[in-house]
Amino acid sequence: TGGDVGQYSALVMDDDNLPSLLYYDGTQGKLRSATGHGDVTAVPDEPTAVPPGRLSNLRALVNPFRDVCPLTLTLAAPARLDMEIFDASGRRRRRIEATPFAGGHTNLEWDGRDDAGRAVANGLYFLRVLTPEGPATVRVTRIR
Repeated sequence: TGGDVGQYSALVMDDDNLPSLLYYDGTQGKLRSATGHGDVTAVPDEPTAVPPGRLSNLRALVNPFRDVCPLTLTLAAPARLDMEIFDASGRRRRRIEATPFAGGHTNLEWDGRDDAGRAVANGLYFLRVLTPEGPATVRVTRIR
């Protein structure tokens, strides 16, 4: 069906060379995908907007990154942050749970590893930070 696919999107090709659109559904807080049949004729070259909300200032300080991906955001109050990392196919690769942070300017980082401690492959990743104020997502690219 048609409609708004959210603020973050990525076009990927599956194993059968079919185009799939991966997008962040801010209303549900989930990564979703849609697979099309046919040829890809164009991909827009537009900057990706950050979802609205109190965490709209979440950003990657280095993108693309090699080993460590530093992030920054501003919290309205002290909070415990969870972070989830998804690959371009929507699989969760890592979850970092309940790290306490003071309010105000906050720095955090992802070490480029999955839940098993293995370095992830080159490619597109979505880092979602969960706080009591709501989720925020940033798109990053890993290169080695």
